[in-house]
Amino acid sequence: MQADGVVPDAITYVCILKAYATAEKLTKGRILYSELVKRGFERELLIRSTLLDVYVKQGALEEAQEVFTRCRPHDVVMWNALIAGLTDRGKPDEALLYFKQMHQEGCVPDMVTFAATLKASSILQVRSSSQALHALLTKQGMEALVGSALVDAYCKLNLFMEAQSVFKGLYEHDIFASTTLVACYVEQGHGGDALDSFVQMDLDKVVLDSVSCVCSLKACGHSGALNKGMGLHCDIIKRGLEAESGVSNILIDMYSKCGVFDTSIKLFDKLRVKDLVTWNMHLALYSHSGDSDKATIVFVAISAEGLTPDEVSFGCVLKAYSHAGLMNDGLFFLVAMLRDYQFVPTLEHYTSIVDLVGRTGCIGMALRMVNAMPMHPDTTAWHSLLAACQKQGDAEAGRYTFEQIMELDREAIASYVCMYNICSDSKGIDTHDGKPQ
Repeated sequence: MQADGVVPDAITYVCILKAYATAEKLTKGRILYSELVKRGFERELLIRSTLLDVYVKQGALEEAQEVFTRCRPHDVVMWNALIAGLTDRGKPDEALLYFKQMHQEGCVPDMVTFAATLKASSILQVRSSSQALHALLTKQGMEALVGSALVDAYCKLNLFMEAQSVFKGLYEHDIFASTTLVACYVEQGHGGDALDSFVQMDLDKVVLDSVSCVCSLKACGHSGALNKGMGLHCDIIKRGLEAESGVSNILIDMYSKCGVFDTSIKLFDKLRVKDLVTWNMHLALYSHSGDSDKATIVFVAISAEGLTPDEVSFGCVLKAYSHAGLMNDGLFFLVAMLRDYQFVPTLEHYTSIVDLVGRTGCIGMALRMVNAMPMHPDTTAWHSLLAACQKQGDAEAGRYTFEQIMELDREAIASYVCMYNICSDSKGIDTHDGKPQ
């Protein structure tokens, strides 16, 4: 074009800039920007918006912010590009600041703005921001347009009543909002609510895609709803979705969690291509059932397939040893993780070992292990020890462990119940108020 002497205009530059954005040629984009400045196109609104979008998509956030600061006035497209870009690139706090600035400058947000800002709020778990955005959305009559983002924000804040309220108020329960609700319930461990939401999807005649199938199968697995899971499996086969890796992996997991091990194993064996997630799902089956021998065989097979075990793989084997009560094997495996695989155990792995040692009755050893952890133990680790103290009737260690839990979470109801039983068994209950002393 330049060789033919044709002078490019603003539209031409916009097309070229977009090409650089998709082709990830940031250096050429910078060179083109210099030419734009020389030709006086920098002030063109379309040019500025496109250039900002290019920098955001390339992850050059400082340059994007520089372009944004230098170019005024800002239209809603520029605000959206920057807010969404900062959110997606791990800077949700800055995204919220720009949304506040947008409001101060009098620019009216659209549904794209709200969706990006709600995502930033949910990442940061800022309850006040999400509620304020909801109020603004309602005022502008746009609540239904970004319903999925609003449902997601409330779910991540554990405000499930608000999430349900928004969901019920939507004009249409589409696949995006429905899947968001099911996924959030599953992620937060609310299996029953997730299953109810899945049933609602069926009542609303929502046509499931692979993502919604995965979320719904997770709900069935967490709730042990085998019949609904089997019904969904039949629907998946009819739709030709069974071969998709995400769906096939969750099917293996669902049948495993529902205790139908034979079907889970058959589905695993039928797969031609097995990734690490597939192997981990299969390994989890033997972890749940406490079959340490088969768990070990599957773990060895993972490496034989040329795959590198991850923290999930190691965790499954440790849990299998814990359920089987094989303390020596578990401790040896922990050493092997460090020595043979150069893998640094996580808090969850150490918690499994504490649980294993406690189950075998070695309370003193388990207590020393908790205190010697290279990271601060959480309530789960301490409660594993407390449960072992109850089983072994060790009131002294139980009281110490309970005190550690109270320093972390004074509302740990399960720990109160466990400590009550320990004191009751050792006749350590104050008859005045029934509280452990």
